Amino acid sequence: MNLNANYEAATSSQIMTEIGDRLEQARLSKNLSQQDVADRSGLSISTVKRLERGDSPTLDSFIRAMGALGLGSHLDALVPDQTVRPVERVKLKGHERRRASPKVRTRRLSKPKAFAWGDGK
Repeated sequence: MNLNANYEAATSSQIMTEIGDRLEQARLSKNLSQQDVADRSGLSISTVKRLERGDSPTLDSFIRAMGALGLGSHLDALVPDQTVRPVERVKLKGHERRRASPKVRTRRLSKPKAFAWGDGK
């Protein structure tokens, strides 16, 4: 499966399968066996197999496998650092955000009363 980076339209299952395929390709390109990755990461071989199949890996297993494959530096690309936003920093006068802003609530308008003849007296 090749999602061509269209992850927004893919299901989580499809994304996990794609990531598993990529982990397997990375392992093979480094000429490592699944046992080698298991030994380097401290994971069991069955966990490495599940990762490569995309069978709901834990985040810990994923991170450990990435490290064992020498791909730890790529983890930063998964969730880019959001703290460096010069425009936002100026707007907040040098302070960092600590929580999300409250949602803007629309005012509920009362239902208009039904018109009846003679109400305009």
